[in-house]
Amino acid sequence: MEEEHRQRVWVLYGWFSGLMCVGSVFGAVTWAFWMQTLVPFFTSSTPGLSNAQIYSLYAQTQHWVAAFYVPYAIEFLCLSVAKLLVLHRMADFAVPKGDGLSRRLAVGGRVVMAAVVVGNVVGLCGNVAAAVLSKQAGDLNNAAAAAFAANSTEAANAFVVQANQKDAVANDAASVQQFCEVAVLLLIIVAFPVVG
Repeated sequence: MEEEHRQRVWVLYGWFSGLMCVGSVFGAVTWAFWMQTLVPFFTSSTPGLSNAQIYSLYAQTQHWVAAFYVPYAIEFLCLSVAKLLVLHRMADFAVPKGDGLSRRLAVGGRVVMAAVVVGNVVGLCGNVAAAVLSKQAGDLNNAAAAAFAANSTEAANAFVVQANQKDAVANDAASVQQFCEVAVLLLIIVAFPVVG
């Protein structure tokens, strides 16, 4: 593109395009993992399965959930920042340059962007912890399945209790991201009418 045309293009167009692309790629991976989570989850309720088969399927579910958590948080980060870039573009059209309102909007935009990024990073950390804990719960369910297969019911039940405890802690860790996601979305929703 020639220099003359480049000056007419939105300054953040490259960032917006990159974030949409990366967010969409992570979204496709995320939801492919989620579909893989659902298969063993629903298969485990099939009548006639042994305990060893059921807990093996539970382990698969936990491992796929662990794979789901991190790309989901990255997808949400990319797409929420892209939404704010659209808002920035709208503000460029709506507010005249150089007056006090444009300066206040610029400062407010930076504050909102920082809050959204911080909220997403906290959520990502929560999902990383949830992924680690879910993987551990899956490993414990695999151990329970092996113990059930070896007719060691007492050991299997001990593994099941440990797996359930890990799963509960993983759900608590995942709730950090869910809380952050709600807060970030509310902040974005409020930012649009304020700029409007």
